[in-house]
Amino acid sequence: IGAIIKARDGKIISSYGQISYDNGMNWVTPQSPLVAKDLAINNANGYIYAVNGSNNLFRSTDDGDSWQFFNVHSLSYGLIMLSVHRNGDVYAGGGGGGMYKSTNDGVNWVQFTAPTFSSLAKNSLNHYFAGGIQGIYQSTNEGSNWSLVLPLSNNTGYYFNPVIVT
Repeated sequence: IGAIIKARDGKIISSYGQISYDNGMNWVTPQSPLVAKDLAINNANGYIYAVNGSNNLFRSTDDGDSWQFFNVHSLSYGLIMLSVHRNGDVYAGGGGGGMYKSTNDGVNWVQFTAPTFSSLAKNSLNHYFAGGIQGIYQSTNEGSNWSLVLPLSNNTGYYFNPVIVT
């Protein structure tokens, strides 16, 4: 399972499209499941965001019962992850070497430069850590700038994936 989130109504949604209504004891596949590479939830308003294998972005405003497709051309390359900042800003990024930020629930996006990465995590201070081909990067300013904090000893062609922050 790539990602699992718990919606405000209590159901658990997996990135493979299955839903559990009983705390994970049983899982069902809806008639038209949304299979995603990553899921993220805005805890303030309950909106759920998903990016699928075709790099398409979706949003649900009803706890995953239905999904709205966002035709965002600027997000069309290499999306692999989503993250929601505690202030509600939504971040999307991935292998294409860029990150995108939305301050209005995914309607509009601004791109900024980021390292090419395959995984992303944030800590309780909202510092981001990205696992990439050269090592692990850190951003302490919401992705505006990145520092290589753990370089690989040589460029092996391998990525740090996943990055987990505790």
